[in-house]
Amino acid sequence: MEIKAYMHLGFSRLRLDRSAMPTHAEVLEFSQELAKYLGYEVADESEISRVVLLSKDGKKSPAKKISCLD
Repeated sequence: MEIKAYMHLGFSRLRLDRSAMPTHAEVLEFSQELAKYLGYEVADESEISRVVLLSKDGKKSPAKKISCLD
Protein backbone atom coordinates (compact mmCIF):
# COMPACT_ATOMS: atom_id res chain seq x y z
CA MET A 1 0.00 0.00 0.00
CA GLU A 2 1.43 3.39 -0.96
CA ILE A 3 0.77 6.43 1.19
CA LYS A 4 1.38 9.53 -0.92
CA ALA A 5 1.37 13.23 -0.21
CA TYR A 6 -0.46 15.84 -2.22
CA MET A 7 2.07 17.46 -4.55
CA HIS A 8 1.70 21.11 -5.55
CA LEU A 9 2.02 20.48 -9.30
CA GLY A 10 0.03 20.98 -12.48
CA PHE A 11 -3.64 21.95 -12.35
CA SER A 12 -3.82 21.38 -8.60
CA ARG A 13 -1.84 24.59 -8.11
CA LEU A 14 -4.99 26.47 -9.16
CA ARG A 15 -7.06 24.77 -6.46
CA LEU A 16 -4.76 24.38 -3.45
CA ASP A 17 -1.97 26.42 -1.92
CA ARG A 18 1.55 25.05 -1.52
CA SER A 19 0.98 24.99 2.25
CA ALA A 20 -1.49 22.09 1.67
CA MET A 21 1.45 19.87 0.71
CA PRO A 22 2.59 17.84 3.76
CA THR A 23 6.26 17.27 4.50
CA HIS A 24 7.76 13.81 4.12
CA ALA A 25 8.08 13.63 7.91
CA GLU A 26 4.32 14.16 8.22
CA VAL A 27 3.59 11.49 5.60
CA LEU A 28 5.95 9.06 7.34
CA GLU A 29 4.42 9.72 10.77
CA PHE A 30 0.90 9.19 9.39
CA SER A 31 2.05 6.04 7.58
CA GLN A 32 3.57 4.59 10.74
CA GLU A 33 0.32 5.17 12.65
CA LEU A 34 -1.69 3.62 9.81
CA ALA A 35 0.69 0.65 9.66
CA LYS A 36 0.19 -0.01 13.39
CA TYR A 37 -3.58 0.12 12.98
CA LEU A 38 -3.55 -2.22 9.96
CA GLY A 39 -0.84 -4.59 11.18
CA TYR A 40 1.49 -3.56 8.35
CA GLU A 41 5.11 -2.40 8.37
CA VAL A 42 6.99 0.33 6.50
CA ALA A 43 8.74 -1.42 3.61
CA ASP A 44 10.27 1.58 1.83
CA GLU A 45 10.02 5.33 1.44
CA SER A 46 11.08 8.12 -0.89
CA GLU A 47 11.60 11.50 0.71
CA ILE A 48 11.76 13.44 -2.56
CA SER A 49 8.48 11.88 -3.73
CA ARG A 50 6.88 12.06 -0.28
CA VAL A 51 5.68 8.49 -0.47
CA VAL A 52 5.81 5.57 1.97
CA LEU A 53 5.29 1.92 1.04
CA LEU A 54 3.56 -0.34 3.56
CA SER A 55 3.44 -4.12 3.37
CA LYS A 56 2.23 -6.93 5.60
CA ASP A 57 5.74 -8.34 6.07
CA GLY A 58 7.76 -5.12 5.76
CA LYS A 59 9.31 -6.26 2.47
CA LYS A 60 8.99 -4.87 -1.02
CA SER A 61 7.43 -7.22 -3.56
CA PRO A 62 9.56 -7.95 -6.61
CA ALA A 63 8.63 -5.89 -9.65
CA LYS A 64 6.48 -7.70 -12.16
CA LYS A 65 7.08 -7.29 -15.86
CA ILE A 66 3.90 -6.52 -17.73
CA SER A 67 3.72 -6.61 -21.48
CA CYS A 68 0.89 -6.13 -23.94
CA LEU A 69 1.28 -9.85 -24.82
CA ASP A 70 0.21 -11.02 -21.35
